[in-house]
Amino acid sequence: MTKLQGIFSFEGDWETRLDDKKSVLPLLDTLQRVEGMRFIHRRIGTVPELEHYLKKWLQRGYDHYSIGQFGFHGAPGGIWIGEEWLSLEDLAEKIDGRADRRVIFFDSCKTLRVRDTRIKKFLSDTGAKAVIGYTKDVEWIASAAFELMIFEAFCYRTQMRAVKNMLWTNYPGMVKKLGMKFEYR
Repeated sequence: MTKLQGIFSFEGDWETRLDDKKSVLPLLDTLQRVEGMRFIHRRIGTVPELEHYLKKWLQRGYDHYSIGQFGFHGAPGGIWIGEEWLSLEDLAEKIDGRADRRVIFFDSCKTLRVRDTRIKKFLSDTGAKAVIGYTKDVEWIASAAFELMIFEAFCYRTQMRAVKNMLWTNYPGMVKKLGMKFEYR
């Protein structure tokens, strides 16, 4: 059995109302309780907050949190942090090649609906071993259910090819419906 990877979850506000309860936190809690997967979860409301926690995540002391989950509203080529647009290129600049041995998961609608060359450049510029995410608009419950399966796949597989093959073999309908994209070294 492989050592379980951990998740460092960066999550924005899903709604403008402060009393809205939507969060990936219950999914992460389930993964920890059932599979033993460790996680760190941070709510992010501004780009400076993201920069602060990116620096933390990229420190050697957090190497075992090798999956960075970016749970924000998205559009082709980037994510929304509050009212601020952050393109793939801007995020890659902030990561600055320090994401070695890490997976970047865009848990956001359409972020990876861009040319493959742009995703490959992001992968190269960040130093990440993989970038995964959605190319379509996704519904909350469907994507949440699928994310449990994605993270469960990471519990026992360290190679991206094995994760991708497992998901395509067992859940091809969900991979297609959500427009799941995998780019890796």
